[in-house]
Amino acid sequence: MVIVTAAQMKSAEQYVEHLGISMQLLMERAGYSAARFMEKELNCQNKQVVLLCGKGNNGGDACAAAHRLIQSCSHVTLILTDGQPVTRQANAMFEKLADTGAEIVSAAFDKNLVYRRIASADFLVDGVFGTGFHGALDPDLQEILSACSQSAAVKVALDLPSGMEADTGRTAQGCFNADYTVVFGAYKKCHFAEQAGFSCGKIHLEEIGIPGEAYQVSGVEAYCTDEELVRSIIPRRQERCHKGEFGRALCLCGSLSMSGAAWLSASGALKAGAGLVTLAAPKSLAAALAGRLIEATYLPLPEDEDGFVTADGLDRLTGALPGKTAVLAGCGLGMTDGAACLIEALLMQEKVPVVLDADGLNLAARHKDKWKAHTCPLILTPHPGELERLTGEPEAVLRRDRRRQAEELARSWNAVAVLKGHETVICAPDGRCYYNFTGNPGLAKGGSGDLLAGLIAGLLAQGVEPAEAAAVGTWLLGTAADKAVGDSGEAGLLASETAQAVGQVWASIHR
Repeated sequence: MVIVTAAQMKSAEQYVEHLGISMQLLMERAGYSAARFMEKELNCQNKQVVLLCGKGNNGGDACAAAHRLIQSCSHVTLILTDGQPVTRQANAMFEKLADTGAEIVSAAFDKNLVYRRIASADFLVDGVFGTGFHGALDPDLQEILSACSQSAAVKVALDLPSGMEADTGRTAQGCFNADYTVVFGAYKKCHFAEQAGFSCGKIHLEEIGIPGEAYQVSGVEAYCTDEELVRSIIPRRQERCHKGEFGRALCLCGSLSMSGAAWLSASGALKAGAGLVTLAAPKSLAAALAGRLIEATYLPLPEDEDGFVTADGLDRLTGALPGKTAVLAGCGLGMTDGAACLIEALLMQEKVPVVLDADGLNLAARHKDKWKAHTCPLILTPHPGELERLTGEPEAVLRRDRRRQAEELARSWNAVAVLKGHETVICAPDGRCYYNFTGNPGLAKGGSGDLLAGLIAGLLAQGVEPAEAAAVGTWLLGTAADKAVGDSGEAGLLASETAQAVGQVWASIHR
């Protein structure tokens, strides 16, 4: 699903008009879909509903919603916050309310009645401003929105809360604070801003009949990863195929004290569908895991007395690269000079794409002046703490605008950046951005990141383009965790259980 700017949404709507679909029809669909959501999900039937109606097209959405709600609610009031709608389509929707029985109140003529209706409402619907809002709210409107804030009614915003800027998520003083926001057609950038949850509440998307081509011609670069997108990226396997068609992944992972990281990362690459997976690990660990992960092949490497790889394994590692189609480096590898030597060699080759995770990222923070000159396609997968070490900025600052931080990391490293956490953000150097909303707090446990890195590497090995491999891998991890959590609960969910559930996700995709 796409994520649009205000300008891109306007362009998409104009494209739709060229196809013969009128703005008034889209407006009617938007209002009706919001009303259906309130009826089906919020049980607004036989309740008192008050809708705030602005002068623009968002006001037209409110009028369309009122037209539907009058059929199921006990009393519907439309409050004109600044006079009658002035756009042609919105005014047409307003005129349709004339004989429906809806109460229409003008804030300019009867403020006392406005406040009484707000105070007695069971539901308050915000249709004052849409994507065109910038700057500050009028003081009179602030008073009305303040009265809404004090109400115990369920608050629903249409497309985005009035007082929020569509492209930045910045909120003006007095911004409407919704319990639910019904989004029309496509998510807007503001819905993913760090502060969006405070004003948007729970976000619900409604399709209103805008075809995907309309968004593509508008120049969309941001996406919300969903099953439809995953299906478009991962083709169904043909009946006649062999393992060589699905890539060869090499995982440089693990140490004697971090054996689980090696097992999970290699398992992730296998679960993602890589045809062949080789685990390059300290020789004692390779021997220990050979009986546990029997689907992988092994590349035992020289180790020091503490069970970490050494630089003596460089020739053996680079000799194994020909024929490989993806590399994962760093999970449980340790922060040693030997590990840094091996990773640097991988980064400075040109053919095989590399996923850098965990200790690989921490070593990258030490060697960034040199490693930023990498010659291979690269994916970085930091959590906020690793991002802090990579950038030198405090974690509290980094959390303020996750997309901006991911974009800057992608540009500065010329790499795909996967900023992990609640609502993982994936950014590519060319400006594309993907958001992931799958997953649950059960993933906040050791091993989840190793599994994710393996999933991404396994997809990369199959020839999936780096940004898309990161987007699909993140979605797979979260969706698998959502399936597995039912058996274990969030507190008890193990990364190994999430790994087992990946197969269920693939089965549902290709069903």
